[in-house]
Amino acid sequence: MARDWQGWHPSAKLLVKSAVYNCMGLIFGSRRVQIDIDELPQILSEDVWRPIGEAELQVGDLVMYVREGKARHVAFYIRTDLVGSTIQRFVWSKCGEFGEYLHLITDVPKQYGQPDHFFRLERPCR
Repeated sequence: MARDWQGWHPSAKLLVKSAVYNCMGLIFGSRRVQIDIDELPQILSEDVWRPIGEAELQVGDLVMYVREGKARHVAFYIRTDLVGSTIQRFVWSKCGEFGEYLHLITDVPKQYGQPDHFFRLERPCR
């Protein structure tokens, strides 16, 4: 699948090969564990990630991919490029048991769905 993903999505650039963690482990587990995607609502609530609009995306924000009404994948928002008059948004994510990729926000395997929700971590002052 990893080789196919790069073939089907030319924007995808392999960064790291690893089967140790999944997309949730990349974002919330310091690349050390696999975390079930069903834990996402609790993590977002407890860690105080607030919803934002896609137009508000900044480096480090969370992109949630949804298919059939269910979260299927998460990624870090990395950058925006302007190519002519076209805005290209890039994310850093983990493709299942395969590697980490830098890719266009919409260039994911079909089973992951589409980028549908966006979040920013709140950092309360103490």
